[in-house]
Amino acid sequence: MIACDRKGHVEFRVFLPHAADVRVIGDFTAWRTGALPMRRSYPGWWSVDADVPAGQHEFCYLVDGHLWIADYAAHGVHADRAGHWLSRLRIAPEHAPA
Repeated sequence: MIACDRKGHVEFRVFLPHAADVRVIGDFTAWRTGALPMRRSYPGWWSVDADVPAGQHEFCYLVDGHLWIADYAAHGVHADRAGHWLSRLRIAPEHAPA
């Protein structure tokens, strides 16, 4: 799930108790190049905070280096040409980081 504040600050959270590594990848991270490593907290939640620029974005959670998981609690989902399910994230210009 995601939580956005009025300054473009986004908290990403996902429950994956059996994962060894979870990262947020998306167009705002240059996909894998700038992937955001998530922190594990008991009992299986993973989270990371990020400042995301204004605009429409796509992202997903990369689990253990190979499994792409969409966030169905985001602003929508769709399948890309490769068959990966991606989440949508919209940051309004007035809510973007300064």
